[in-house]
Amino acid sequence: MTRLVLTNASVVDGDNPALASAHVVVDGDRITAVGNGSVIDHLRDDRVIDLAGPTIMPGMVNCH
Repeated sequence: MTRLVLTNASVVDGDNPALASAHVVVDGDRITAVGNGSVIDHLRDDRVIDLAGPTIMPGMVNCH
């Protein structure tokens, strides 16, 4: 299955300080990596989306 790689975003996880220019890797229905900078283990078949700076919150669930 192709992984989804979101790059170049500010990432807020609710437990740690925000990461600027970070990445999030989603494999199937799971977040498998979150980190600063570019993805080191980027695979050729990965679907890579450059978000160009917005803030994302991995794992956020409806809070209502």
